[in-house]
Amino acid sequence: MISTLEDVMELSTVLSKHHPGVASTSFDIKSSNHLGVDLTKDVNYIKRLQITFADKSWENLTEQKHQKIAENTVKLVNQEYPKLADADYIYVIFMHQDQNSNVHPIIYSSFTFQKTDNSFQIQKTK
Repeated sequence: MISTLEDVMELSTVLSKHHPGVASTSFDIKSSNHLGVDLTKDVNYIKRLQITFADKSWENLTEQKHQKIAENTVKLVNQEYPKLADADYIYVIFMHQDQNSNVHPIIYSSFTFQKTDNSFQIQKTK
């Protein structure tokens, strides 16, 4: 689990360096028991990986540009972060949340990618 957390932090750092604003990454695990605790040593435990790009400048891009960035981000995860790429779903969200709107962030685009064989296919967009 430690190496997975390191991958999540590294991915956030890499994405933040190459895109405006802050990129944050979080995940949910597949639990092996009813308590929600992963007792296995199996690396195949990530259920959902969420990548959020937060910056007001995302408002100025078209939906197609958001989708292209989302697809490239998922491709990066699939090629460089095998533990993270084992997720069933990857969500990529473009949003803005200023200091006064903590409760109601503005979401510009949202993309869902579902795992298929060795890659991810875009499932739906919002």
